[in-house]
Amino acid sequence: MFAGSTGLGTKVSSTLQDFGDGSLNSSSRALDVAISGNGFFRVQDSSGSVYFSRNGQFTLDGATRNIVNMQGMQLTGYPVVGTPPVIQQGADP
Repeated sequence: MFAGSTGLGTKVSSTLQDFGDGSLNSSSRALDVAISGNGFFRVQDSSGSVYFSRNGQFTLDGATRNIVNMQGMQLTGYPVVGTPPVIQQGADP
């Protein structure tokens, strides 16, 4: 590269996806969660597009009361089928 010449820019030579566990850290936020092992969080943007993420930083959207990630995408999942079991308080395991 010489003074007065035009640069050729940069390019990406390769990319690498790493789905391994990161470090698990404590948080004071009630909706921060982590995945240990396989799995992804399923989130959906306002246009209905579905994405999968391992980032477990979530918050409550005050307007909709939905759990959303830091980009405002709603945490989604699959509907519960059946009647949930009743757990008695103070019962021995």
